[in-house]
Amino acid sequence: MNSKTALDWFDSEPSAAELDAIEAEWPAIAADLARLGRLVEFDALTAAADLDVSRVDFSLS
Repeated sequence: MNSKTALDWFDSEPSAAELDAIEAEWPAIAADLARLGRLVEFDALTAAADLDVSRVDFSLS
């Protein structure tokens, strides 16, 4: 029985199966990181400043 804990992870080398699993998941991880990067790069204030509402008919009455 393997008695490793999460804290032992840093002290052990990954097995070939673990490396294969990581490699298989990498495209999904890379896509998630790219989406996160685009989200972080989004600047709401700049986007709002770029809106052109000059032709919108707006009235509070």
